[in-house]
This record gives sequence, C-alpha cells and structure tokens, in this order.
Amino acid sequence: MEYQKIQGYTGLVKDVNTGAVINLNAQEGINARARKMKWKQQQEEFENMKESVKELKTDVSDIKNLLNKIVERL
Repeated sequence: MEYQKIQGYTGLVKDVNTGAVINLNAQEGINARARKMKWKQQQEEFENMKESVKELKTDVSDIKNLLNKIVERL
C-alpha cells in the first residue's frame, strides 16, 4: 500500500490505490468510540427518565381521581 500525506492534517494519510483516508492516530479512534458510548448511555438515560415521568403523571392522575371520589362520598 502506498500512502500520501494529507496537507494540513497530521496523522491522516490517503491510500493512493483506493482513495481511502486513514487515521494513523489510534488514540483518536479510541476517544471517538468512548464519546459515542457515553452519548448512547446518555440517550438511554434520557429515555428512561421520559418513561418515569409518564408513569409519575399517571400516578398523580390516579391519586387525584381517588381523592375526588373520597371528597364526593363525604
């Protein structure tokens, strides 16, 4: 394989045969995967919170209905 340096970017080269851009800095790839994993975890946490809020709203509505029934009976 023959590589050509990409002007203005250290650690990036272009494969002359395929035209693919290759990152020679392995740490950048590791960091990118870690950022992606953290983002996915945050998204899952957000979705879980949304479900909890929906359940809480339903519970509050049920309590209000029960209180109204109690007041009507008094």
